Amino acid sequence: MNYEQYGRSTASAQYFLQLAGYLGIPVIAWNADNSGLERRASQTSLQLQLAPSLEHQTAAMLSILERYKWHQFSVVTSMIAGHDDFIQAVRERVSAVQVS
Repeated sequence: MNYEQYGRSTASAQYFLQLAGYLGIPVIAWNADNSGLERRASQTSLQLQLAPSLEHQTAAMLSILERYKWHQFSVVTSMIAGHDDFIQAVRERVSAVQVS
């Protein structure tokens, strides 16, 4: 994938993963530039995602913030497909950290 252009290629990748899941076609995917696609597409067991999941990425980010005692931070995203899933994963991870 072209890391500088997310427009149609990202949307087409998301469409392909959804279509493959609907048709039951197994997929091995590496969406390092947009692993937000994996959350919706990996609902079926027919997709093997090789890039780190959003949960792993947010866990790593928040462990760094915790390590250096940075208790306030902001998240800035583009409108790339999956940005809502990324924000939700951050919120879920922050909630889990606050509870423990």
